[in-house]
Amino acid sequence: MAAAAVAVGVDIIGVVSGVFGIVQFFQGVFPPSPSSINRAGASTVRIAAGMDGKGLSQAEGPIDEIDLFNDYEGWIGHATYYPKDSQIESGSFTDFTVDCHGQQPTYLQIRGRDDAVCIAYITQTWPDGTQRGWSGDVGMQCGQSYWAYSNVIVSDDGHKPACTWLDVDHTGGIKQAAMQIHMQDFTSTTVDTSNTTKYCSAPAMVFEDHTEGLPWSIWKRSTTHAKRETGVLKRSAAMSNHIIGSQDASHSALKLCQSRTSYGPDFVSFSEGVFCDMDTKTPWPLCSTEKVKDDCYHWDTHTLITSGDHQPRNYGNVVEWEK
Repeated sequence: MAAAAVAVGVDIIGVVSGVFGIVQFFQGVFPPSPSSINRAGASTVRIAAGMDGKGLSQAEGPIDEIDLFNDYEGWIGHATYYPKDSQIESGSFTDFTVDCHGQQPTYLQIRGRDDAVCIAYITQTWPDGTQRGWSGDVGMQCGQSYWAYSNVIVSDDGHKPACTWLDVDHTGGIKQAAMQIHMQDFTSTTVDTSNTTKYCSAPAMVFEDHTEGLPWSIWKRSTTHAKRETGVLKRSAAMSNHIIGSQDASHSALKLCQSRTSYGPDFVSFSEGVFCDMDTKTPWPLCSTEKVKDDCYHWDTHTLITSGDHQPRNYGNVVEWEK
């Protein structure tokens, strides 16, 4: 008897150690083939939201529309959703099925809604069974407003991509409301290291700062230009009421504080011994009984201590991530 076939992952261009690299998405993050759900001629699209689903409500949200185009830039599929039908829960995913007349939908457009959603990854199965994927790391690397750590695992080696925000009403200064991906450009066994900027611009990647009036055609350039922004993105009151502490050594609080486009709850990296105040993008060392007792953040009491003054943070939602 022949041995059963082993499901092989799909190589996706993401971000590894701060540069574009290859991440092998495992099969479990891809949506089912259209034929397996009696939708031959359609494409299935899976969109996952960041964070871990333990009560953090800020990363979850709905989308509005999905449009598909072939490699000749011809429009081949469209679907519009009510918010309740397109809600993507925090740390989870929602699958969408869009008819595309049996063609290969190499271009994918997603339009957000007023309720922001932070996208950790997008995967797609074409009518012929071909699988393609995109990682939220790309938005981070290309300078879009992002929350750095989704805590969603996409590969056997434990890679957890960043998540990229979409928000039509631009709450907190989030610029991008819609996105267009040439999915073919992000599925490869090699990275074009001579020209990595191409992954951040048309035709590979386009971000739009609005949805109203956008044509049902291929968008030719981004309108967000997040890398040109200065200052700190203003957070909602609900976001400011959250803090996450992470035991994962790959999660850097310093990186969050140093990025102009990071956006999310206050964050503690236990491996770095650093607390990042995301309202001001100020890093503080963690207090310790032996070395640091002042001008530091005390995790156990959630208190910022400056010049001997104890300032309680009074978080309503505290989550600690394991490795």
